[in-house]
Amino acid sequence: MTAYRIAADVAKVAGKLIASIPEHRHLSDVRVEYLFLDKPPTHGGKIVLGRARRVGGLGAVFANLDEHHAGTVCEAPRPFFVVEIAEPIWRELNADRRKALVDHELMHCRSERNEVTGERVLKIRPHDFEEFAAILRRHGLWTAAAQDAGAEVAEQLALAIDSVVAGAAELAGDDDDLDDM
Repeated sequence: MTAYRIAADVAKVAGKLIASIPEHRHLSDVRVEYLFLDKPPTHGGKIVLGRARRVGGLGAVFANLDEHHAGTVCEAPRPFFVVEIAEPIWRELNADRRKALVDHELMHCRSERNEVTGERVLKIRPHDFEEFAAILRRHGLWTAAAQDAGAEVAEQLALAIDSVVAGAAELAGDDDDLDDM
């Protein structure tokens, strides 16, 4: 059986991301709870580092029950998000990767205003890109989503190469004789 506990460390990282990244600012007035799982879940045979869920309806009622409301009729509370992180994985990640993991999970959390009622509508956003590695090997970047993802990967590879070149130049000591080679 999985055990859960409040993930204050994750909430702290998320708070900074929500305040500093424009794509997350819509979450500044939305309830988001952060939990650690004692062991990483799996999906399709792969370890799941984290996941975001929308909790509404009956789930939100049970999440908000306390002894003071026992036996009373109440309206269903507003939906909210729960971000679950596998604690053993969290402990192994450095600060940058923890930040990336929380950023990823927050990207799943969408909050939009209903044009008619003005109420917040919470939704889970799917990934922008999903494909099998074997399909990419056989057919390349065959969809617009694959092409967009490929462009993002290419940009990150270029940055990594620039970083390696800069590091090599620094190690070489910016010697003018290197230009003659």
